[in-house]
Amino acid sequence: MRCAKPDCPGLIDDGYCQHCGDPAPTQPPLTSPEQPSPNEHTGPSASTNSGPGASTGSTTPGMSGLRSRDDLTALPPLPDSTPPDDAEPDDPLVPERKRFCHECRKPAGRAAGNGEPDNFCTNCGAPVSFRPPLRPGDVAADHFHIDRAIGHGGLGWVYRAWDDVLKIPVVLKGLMDPDDPQGRQAATAELEALARAQHRNIVRVYRKIEHPLRRQRRDGSLHTTEIDYIVMDYVPGRTLKELLAAGGPMPVGLALRYTIKILDALQHLHGRQLLYCDLAPDQVIHTNDEPADVRLIDLGAVRRVDSDDVHTYGKLWYQDPEITHHHTRPTIATDLYTVGRTVARLCIPPKTFPNHELEGEPPLPKPDRVPLLAEHDSFHRLLWRFLHKDHARRFASAAEAAVQAEGVLREETARTEDKPCPGPSTLFGPEVGVVGADPTSFPRGQLDGLALALPDLQVDLSDPHAGLIAALATMSPSDLRRELRSVPGPSPESRLRAALAGIRAGDADRVAGQAELDELSNDRPRDPRLLYARGVAALADDQPGTASRHFTVVLDAWPGELAPKLALGACAERRERRDVAVGHYQTVWRTDRSYVSAAFGLARCLVALDDRVGAAEALESVPETSRYATAARVGAILARERDQDPREPPADGFFTAAEQLRPGNAALADLDERQRQQITAEVLERALSWVGAGKPWPPDRGERVPEALLGHPLTVHGLRDGLEHTYRNLGALDPHKRIEYIDHANMRRNRSWW
Repeated sequence: MRCAKPDCPGLIDDGYCQHCGDPAPTQPPLTSPEQPSPNEHTGPSASTNSGPGASTGSTTPGMSGLRSRDDLTALPPLPDSTPPDDAEPDDPLVPERKRFCHECRKPAGRAAGNGEPDNFCTNCGAPVSFRPPLRPGDVAADHFHIDRAIGHGGLGWVYRAWDDVLKIPVVLKGLMDPDDPQGRQAATAELEALARAQHRNIVRVYRKIEHPLRRQRRDGSLHTTEIDYIVMDYVPGRTLKELLAAGGPMPVGLALRYTIKILDALQHLHGRQLLYCDLAPDQVIHTNDEPADVRLIDLGAVRRVDSDDVHTYGKLWYQDPEITHHHTRPTIATDLYTVGRTVARLCIPPKTFPNHELEGEPPLPKPDRVPLLAEHDSFHRLLWRFLHKDHARRFASAAEAAVQAEGVLREETARTEDKPCPGPSTLFGPEVGVVGADPTSFPRGQLDGLALALPDLQVDLSDPHAGLIAALATMSPSDLRRELRSVPGPSPESRLRAALAGIRAGDADRVAGQAELDELSNDRPRDPRLLYARGVAALADDQPGTASRHFTVVLDAWPGELAPKLALGACAERRERRDVAVGHYQTVWRTDRSYVSAAFGLARCLVALDDRVGAAEALESVPETSRYATAARVGAILARERDQDPREPPADGFFTAAEQLRPGNAALADLDERQRQQITAEVLERALSWVGAGKPWPPDRGERVPEALLGHPLTVHGLRDGLEHTYRNLGALDPHKRIEYIDHANMRRNRSWW
C-alpha cells in the first residue's frame, strides 16, 4: 500500500511508510450512526443469561468518547524550563568512571592514577585521550562542519554538525576506540539497522563517513587511524533522562505515553529481527516537533535476534539480570525487560529500588514502599509483566505489550480527566447482559446470573474453526455445544467454545463443560483464555473465591483489560467484600460506560455501604443511549429511599429524582405505566413516613425541602391523597391485584368528619 502523504513515493510496511516514517491511515471509528457499536454483542452468548434479575442481550451505549490511539498518546510540548543545547560544557570530557585504556582495558585517566584526560596509560603506556577528537570548527569528510560535542555514549562521542551539501543540521556519532574491532562492528551494525528501520519513532540515518584521528605515541611518532562516523538526523529536544533531572518523577499517564511510542519503535525493529538491547531514559528523546513526539536516538547496541554474541553494551541498572549475571544472549524478552525498568524509572525514584546488582533481588520495590504502585494497581501489574523473572510470562512481543499499555493508559486518563476513555478490546467482547437491573428487586436482587453476564472471549481468529464458530454464533448454548462437539478434528478453540457453551447451558452440560475446561488446562495451565473461562465456570458454580484466583491471574497477564476487573468485582460482591468490589467496579465504569453491569454492581455495593448518593450518581451516569438507561434512572430513585429507616430524612437528591416519575417525563418514557405507578406509590409512602415523623432534617443539609412531591403537598393530608389516587390507578392497571390495591387506597384515604 502506498503512503497517504502527498508527494511521498514510499510504501507502507509494518504499519509505517518506509520512506517518510508516517503511520498508515487509520480505519474510521465504528461509532457512526450507520454502523453497529463496537460493544453491540451478537456472539454465541447473546441470550444465555437467564439468572434471576438478569436482562438478556447486549448493552448498546456504544463507545462514546472513543479516542484514537494517536490522540491518546499525544505528548505535551517540552516545558520552558528545559535547558538549551548551548548548555553543553566548553571542554567536554568522558566521566572518570568510564575512562578505560583501549589497549589493556584497565582504568586510565583517573585521579587514582594519572588524572589527565590526555596522556598515556599508566599500565601499558598506550596513548589515551578522553576529550572529543573533533573540536568546534573542524570539518569532517569535506563538508560536515562540527559545531560541538553534544554527548558521549557507550561507543563514542556524538557531535552536532552542519551538512554543507544538504543544508541541514545533522548528528555525527563515532567510536571512542577505533582500535576495538568489537566496537567498530557494533557501529557498523548500528548503521545497517538504522538504514532499514525507517520509523517515525527512530532517528533517521543518512550515511557512514570516515575521518582520520592522529595520535602521538610515547616514542613521539604519529599514528593515524580512520574513525567511522554515522550521519543521522539532528533531533532537537530533551532526553527523558534530562527531563527527569529537571522535573523529577513523571505522572503515570505521561510515562505510559512514552511507553507506547517506545514499544512501537521496538516492534518495528523486532519485526526486522533486530534487538535494541540498550534502552534507558537517555536513549529516548522528547522532540521539539509540532506535534511533539519520541525518537530512539542511539542504536549502538543493536544486534540480530539470531546473533550468538553475548556481549552487550546495555546499562547495568536497566539490563535483564539473566544477561548481567549469567551472560545469556539478548532476546525479545530481555529487550522488553529494559522497557519495564525504563518506565519504572520514569515514575519511581531509584533509591527505592532493591539492589539490582545482587542476584535474586526483585526488579521492583514493593507497593508498601512506593504509594504510587499501591494507588495504580494496573500500572503495577503492567510493570511486573515486563519484569517477570520467568521469560515465558513476560509479554510475547512489543505489540502485545503496547496493547496492554494502551488499556492501562485509557484507565489512567479516565481517572485523571474524570471522563470515560474507552477503547475496543481484541481479547473480549462486550458484556453479555446486566444482572440486578430489575426495579422490583433492586438493590437486593439475586446475583446468580453474574457469571453468565460477563464479557465473552473473542474468537481466536488463528484457529482453523474460527469461521465455523462465528457462523454458529446465534445458536442457543445447548445447540452450539452439540454442533461443536460433532466437528471432526476439534481444535483448541472449538473445544473451549463447546465447554463454555456447556457452562452457559447449565444442568448436566455445566458439569461436562467444567470437566472439559479442566482437561484443556492440563496442557496450558497458565493460558489466560482458559483461566478466564474457568473463572466464569467457578463463579457460575457459586465458587467466587476460586473464580477470583483465576481472574487475578488473567489480570496479571492482561492488566489493560477491563473484563477481568469486572469479573473480580462480581466475585468480590458475591463474597460480600463490597469495598473491594467497589474498587473494581469504579475502575471499569469510570473508563468505559458501555459496561453497565459495573454501574449496577457499584450501586448495589454502595447502597450496602450506606453511600446512597454515590449509588444514585453511578446509575444516573448511565448514558441515555443505553438500553438500560430507564432501569438506571429508576434505580437511582430507589437507591435514595429503599431499605432506609423511614423516620430518617431521604438521601440527597431524593425529591429532584422522584420528580422524574411525573407522567410524560422523557427520561422515563420507556417505563411501563404499572411499574411507574408502583414506584410512585413507594416514593410517596417513603415521604409520608418521614413527614409523619416530624420531617427531621439535618441542619447542614444544603438541599431545600420542596413544598410538594409529584404534585401533592408535602403534608400528611396531601401525601395520603396522592397515595389513594396512585393505588386506585394500580387497581385499574392490574386486575389480578385489584382488590389488594383498592384496600391500600382505602387505608390511605383521608377521612372526613362531619
